[in-house]
Amino acid sequence: MRQTIQPRSGTAFTIKKGELLKVIDPEGEQVADLYAFNEHDKEEFISSGRSLDYNESIQFKKKFRLEIKKLLSKLNYKNVTFVHRDFHVSNLMYYNKKIAVIDSQDALIGNRAYDLASLIDDVRLKTSNELKEKVFKFYVKTNKKINLEKFKKDFEILSVLRNLKIIGIFMRLAARDNKKKYLKLIPYAWEMINHRIKEQSEFNNLMLLLKNNFPKFIR
Repeated sequence: MRQTIQPRSGTAFTIKKGELLKVIDPEGEQVADLYAFNEHDKEEFISSGRSLDYNESIQFKKKFRLEIKKLLSKLNYKNVTFVHRDFHVSNLMYYNKKIAVIDSQDALIGNRAYDLASLIDDVRLKTSNELKEKVFKFYVKTNKKINLEKFKKDFEILSVLRNLKIIGIFMRLAARDNKKKYLKLIPYAWEMINHRIKEQSEFNNLMLLLKNNFPKFIR
């Protein structure tokens, strides 16, 4: 199939596996820019100007997503609990001698360990590992039906995944919205990831992947 694209315009078409695309300018001038998207995953794409740069990024993204799926599949507790999803000290208010919770618009049904991970490994409030462990043990002690080994595994997986997500959000806010005040919190997020990622053998593949791509942050 041959198609002519007029100057200062564009078009879109589907290329199947095994087909080849050749782009030429009959007048010998600059060839048009090209963006290619994966039909089944629109977040995976390359451009003619940065294809080589994107190649490693695409491979990392594929492996990273696979590891995330593997970790999520290893969670012990089902999604049957009310989860605030942004449960940290900034959203807790002392009112009439009680603790009130605000900012619950993102709440949903999820894993019971998520909010505890959000509270203990809060990127906004730097705390010692001793205090983190003390709060964790207090929660487990007051919830007799919890299986300590299974719950701790879920807690650590969700803590690592949450802080990886937070790093991505803070980077996006800085790049897209010029909100750079959150960048100073990223080193502590990496610190908590480092602390948790060494706790379980399930993190071995993720740790290797992160170390190869973010050697400055993974020890």
